[in-house]
Amino acid sequence: MTAPPELPLAVRTGARALGILLGTAVLVSAALLLAAAGARGNAGFLGMILVVTLPSALIAGVALGKTQAENLLYALRWESGGSPKRARARARAVGGAWAATVAAAGMAWGAACLLRPPTDAMLRAHFERHRPALDRMVAMAGEDTRLLAVSEEATDPAEPEGYGVSAERVAAYRRLLREVGLPKGFFVREDRSGIDFPHWEFGSGFTSVTIKGIAYSPEPPERYIPPPRSGTREAFVSFRPLRDHWYIYDYYLPR
Repeated sequence: MTAPPELPLAVRTGARALGILLGTAVLVSAALLLAAAGARGNAGFLGMILVVTLPSALIAGVALGKTQAENLLYALRWESGGSPKRARARARAVGGAWAATVAAAGMAWGAACLLRPPTDAMLRAHFERHRPALDRMVAMAGEDTRLLAVSEEATDPAEPEGYGVSAERVAAYRRLLREVGLPKGFFVREDRSGIDFPHWEFGSGFTSVTIKGIAYSPEPPERYIPPPRSGTREAFVSFRPLRDHWYIYDYYLPR
């Protein structure tokens, strides 16, 4: 069978450009999602992951997109009715382009969700779902008066057994934290005026730090500084009542 003539230059150029764009978008979005998930709110670590993954994602995305575009161009040169094999190749190429678009959009959205703080409504709903477990941790922390913090990775003090908190007790805290979905744990304030349960955190020792979460305070928080105007460099903490002695809090510490 004689091969058909080449497609117009504009068609070939557009298909290759679109393929490269889609391939790059998919793998760059994947790199962003990987970085956002792996950084766990640490801005410095996020930058390090992106420095390593983004160049590879760009190169691989260009190669993947160009290959897909060439497959599409090859299939377009043949009439769909003239060769079932080539018609199937064309369908796969077009389907791949749509799948790449959906995948890129989904991964970009996932990365954006990981990097964006939860809304007050989201925290309120989370609190209502998990109130019994949160109340239980507050009661336990009230009994363990020398325990200052528990997370999935650490405790304060580092060896709580020496302060009357057994390994089984720490394990019970961590089971409740997993139930509530709070791997960052909780922190008892130094003056024991309340307990903070951070839900979302972004920053590092080299950048500004922003935290949003739920706080327990037997008395209304004494310190209230309204959130500053956009672009400010001033530190602030603000509390908004949830129910009883529970609050939503925002914390910002500039670099």
